[in-house]
Amino acid sequence: MLDGEVPPERRLDHAEPGRDAARTPMPWSAAGEWRNPWLPLVDTSPNVADQRADPASTLHFTRELIAARRPLPDLRTGSYRELESPPDVWAWRRGETCIVAVNLGAKEALIEAKGRVELSTDRASEGEPFDDRLGAGHGVILSVD
Repeated sequence: MLDGEVPPERRLDHAEPGRDAARTPMPWSAAGEWRNPWLPLVDTSPNVADQRADPASTLHFTRELIAARRPLPDLRTGSYRELESPPDVWAWRRGETCIVAVNLGAKEALIEAKGRVELSTDRASEGEPFDDRLGAGHGVILSVD
């Protein structure tokens, strides 16, 4: 969501720098049921109704991340251990059976991890063996033997 500009007469936080100019709330739909929210809406194109209807949405992916904790108990209770990784990549092991890696960089990265892709921002690779390549801006959850 974008930052909204709050007119001076509607500002509630008078401390400096203040928190009024912050991301606007996500509207429930593009129809604009909210008439006068505290933070004026800048753009209603990202909205809950559209996220619910789109299987490729961030909302659906977030629900799948939460659901992945059930079949992969190490995501819930496994100990955390950071793994060696290239610049811009954060990789860690959870317990004995899970590896998570996130490429925060703008270039593909090679990481040394073996396992089956359980969940990925690149949905096409799910269920496949991980091939050591992690695209820019992508992340994976791997199950390992």
